[in-house]
Amino acid sequence: MIKPTLFVGLGTTGTKILKSLRQLMAEEYTSKGLPIFRYVSIETDGAFDLENTEHMEDYERIMAVRATINNTAPIQQHKLTPGDPLYNPHLAEWLNPELLKMPFFKAGAANIRMAGRLCLWENWADMGRTLVAAYGAIIAPESMAATLNMLKNPADVGISGDGSGIHVYIVGSLCGGSCSGMLVDVAYFFRTLIGGGNANKVYGIFTMYDAGLAAARDAATAVRAANCYAALAELNYYNHPETTYDVITPNRLPIRAPEQPPFDYTMFVSRSGKIPGHKFVLPNGGFDEDSLNLMVALNLFAEAAGDTDGKKAAIRVNFEGYPGFGEPKPVPAGELATMMRSFASFGLTAVWYPKYRISSAASCLVSQKLCKNWLGTHVPVDGIAADAKREWDTTLEGNIDALTSPVGQPSLKGQIDSLLSRARQEFSQPGATAQQLARRMSTFPDGKGESSFREKFGEGGQYFALMEMRQDVCRQQFLGAIERTLNNQLAKIDFQGTYGLADIQAFFERFDKEIEKTLEACPVSPPSSHLGRLNFDPMRQAENNRWTKFIGLQAQSIEKHRKELIDTYCQLISGDRNSIYGSLRNYFLRPVLQEVREKLGFGVLPEKVDGPKPPPTIKQRLDQIADNLNGCVGQFAARYKSH
Repeated sequence: MIKPTLFVGLGTTGTKILKSLRQLMAEEYTSKGLPIFRYVSIETDGAFDLENTEHMEDYERIMAVRATINNTAPIQQHKLTPGDPLYNPHLAEWLNPELLKMPFFKAGAANIRMAGRLCLWENWADMGRTLVAAYGAIIAPESMAATLNMLKNPADVGISGDGSGIHVYIVGSLCGGSCSGMLVDVAYFFRTLIGGGNANKVYGIFTMYDAGLAAARDAATAVRAANCYAALAELNYYNHPETTYDVITPNRLPIRAPEQPPFDYTMFVSRSGKIPGHKFVLPNGGFDEDSLNLMVALNLFAEAAGDTDGKKAAIRVNFEGYPGFGEPKPVPAGELATMMRSFASFGLTAVWYPKYRISSAASCLVSQKLCKNWLGTHVPVDGIAADAKREWDTTLEGNIDALTSPVGQPSLKGQIDSLLSRARQEFSQPGATAQQLARRMSTFPDGKGESSFREKFGEGGQYFALMEMRQDVCRQQFLGAIERTLNNQLAKIDFQGTYGLADIQAFFERFDKEIEKTLEACPVSPPSSHLGRLNFDPMRQAENNRWTKFIGLQAQSIEKHRKELIDTYCQLISGDRNSIYGSLRNYFLRPVLQEVREKLGFGVLPEKVDGPKPPPTIKQRLDQIADNLNGCVGQFAARYKSH
């Protein structure tokens, strides 16, 4: 019978066991849990990765209680100082102030049991909220309904409508400070939370040193062995039938459990067994911690998902009903004679087809190949160069008009062309001499208080000021276009290996070259708005040519030169990029393109300035992606070897 179950990992080892259990769940159910299951980690290492991902369901995630202490000074100053409003006598009765000489506990409990308990007490409210939320989730009717929908044989699921039949497994290692320092408080918290009915059970499974390992002489082993011994002694004390757990918790609420042990059943395993040579060891002779954790996880999986708990219950010794319960256990000479009859161990033999590891190893090989393809180059250089030129031409054409096209107003080019159309009509009227035409062209359009083209294009003039004002808008448009180009290039990387990161880098190198060519044509200073390029001499000569007058072709000759002057005038004002309009626009475009090249970072690097660090260039971002992909290749290779 699958029951609503909470799996609680204390410390780093406990959390690792939960991660192994989650793997087993994924192999069985394709999801990493069931809606009537929840995983909770109470971890004193704030940086430990729970490997949760965004796409996981709530019941697949490991709910985190980050039981860290950033600063121990306020505890000494307030909670241990009588008379202070925050003074906590219940904390003061067990906490040794010497511990507070350590300024913080952010990366574990430093193998100190008292530190583990202090970390728990300092984060008691968070622990309480998290555990109550997890408990509420597994007994919710919708969780049961979702579980029934997921299972192939829903008849195998058992849950009582009154919320009974809850199982809690608390796992971890007695060797460190976190689990061994907080396991009793956490166990009795659950005794209060779920009640002590026959159907509700709290189990403890802990890894520890055995006598052979504890005999080592180094200081680190001695500390861990001492933690194991102290935790066993504490559990032994609370397993005595006449012992009462009576504690005022940090939220000032009492927890009192008269003559009730912390766990219904407590089991311990170590890295070695009674048979010599039966040990969890790596090929190099080191301790295979992952395999020991996996054994605990397999036991949890078998009990929670495979109903071995029900089978074990049929043969499990009822310690409380056993003759002599509450009396010292008879033990061989040389061993302690005060242990209660309430502890056990287990062995486990499992035929496990590791499809997860097999598929994971295969996915590592596939992923390595995929990452290498993404890093590579797949397109000929000529094709990339043509693409880069085409993309830059499109980008330039689509954004340069931002300099001269205010929102909601006619474009500057349109305004100028309209004036030039008027100029053509006026200048084409016969009768005006070359001198009169020259004077009119230099002042056009000056009617009705309007300034001339020369003034408009000059520094401070209408057209000059407009482009200067629009320069920042134009800059933002170009930078946005470059960002879209990057995204479009990245989107071309596919699973078929037809486009790679090296292709993108080659593309932007050529793209930068195209910008450089455009930049070379942009003037470094404002262009002259003088009409000196207009040559009126041919028209003057036609006016004074007696021969053409004599043969009757003078008027035709004058009009021919007039038309040429008008065409040249219009071309000079607003023709190609070398016109006054085009040159002024390119003058203001120049700093925009310089900044674009700095953003690309291929041919020009951003200037170093004081202040905040500038955002990374396109090249730096592509290099970072390449570094990440190369890192992935290495990680996939390492993971493949580990499988």
